Amino acid sequence: MKNIILGDGITGYIIAACLNYNNEEFEIYGDGKYVPPSVLLLKCRNQYEIMEYFHIFEIEHNVENLKKYVKTIKVGYTNDFKTIVDEPTPEMKVSYLLKQGREHVVSAMSDNLTSFVAINLKLVYEHLKEKYKKHVITQKVNIDDFKNKNNCTIYNTIFPTELNDFEPSIEYILVDKTDTEGYDYIYDCNRNSRIKRMTSEYVEYISNPGYYDFEIKNFYNEPRIYTTTYPKRQCTWIDIGRNATKTQIKQEDIIKFMVKYE
Repeated sequence: MKNIILGDGITGYIIAACLNYNNEEFEIYGDGKYVPPSVLLLKCRNQYEIMEYFHIFEIEHNVENLKKYVKTIKVGYTNDFKTIVDEPTPEMKVSYLLKQGREHVVSAMSDNLTSFVAINLKLVYEHLKEKYKKHVITQKVNIDDFKNKNNCTIYNTIFPTELNDFEPSIEYILVDKTDTEGYDYIYDCNRNSRIKRMTSEYVEYISNPGYYDFEIKNFYNEPRIYTTTYPKRQCTWIDIGRNATKTQIKQEDIIKFMVKYE
C-alpha cells in the first residue's frame, strides 16, 4: 500500500517521520515554497516525551541536541504592555477570550502556563527536509490528480476537506522587532486592543491593523481528522493538518494519530 503525502510543510514532514517510524514507505508532493515561521513549537510535558519525539524524528538524544532543539518558553500576560505578569488573573483570561469571541478551552493561552519546555519545530523541519529529500516530488499539487488513485493512503495536509464547513477567523501578522523583556510570548488581555499576542519578532492582530506582512487562518473548533475509505479502489483519503481540516490541530495531535492511534 503506497502512502502519499500532499504538502511539503511541517505537517507533511511530521507525517513522513511517523510513517518512517512505522516502517512504511511514502512520497511527499509539494511546490518547495514552504518557509517555516520563526516560532514553531512542539510542547513537551516531560523528558520522556522529548526522548519519544527525538526517536520519531531520528534525532540522537544527547546533550548537544537537547541544547540545539529544546528550549524553555517563558509566557507573559499584560493589559497595557507597561506591566507584564507571569500569571493572568481570571478577569484577564475572560477578557482575552471575549475580544476574540472564543470559549475557554484547555489549550487557550499556552495552556495557561507561565513557562513550558518545547522542541523547536523549525529546526526539526530543516532536519527532516534534508533527511527525506529523496522522497520529495516537487511540483504544483492539483487535487484532481490524486482523487482517483488506487491502492494507496493519501494524507492531505493542504486542501480543505469537503466534510468541513467551519468558518475561519483571520489573524494579521506584522513583522516587528520588539523588546519583550525576556518573554517568548506576551498575551494582550486588554479587551479593547486588536493585538492578540506578541513575540520579539512579530505582532498578531485579530483585526486588520491597516498594514501587515501576512495573514493566517485560525479555527477554534474541536480539532478533527477526517478519514474516507474507498473500498473498490482500496484507497483511503485522510484530511489531516491545520489547513486541510480547518481546525486548530497541533503537531502533537497528528503524532498521536499516526503513531499512537489516538
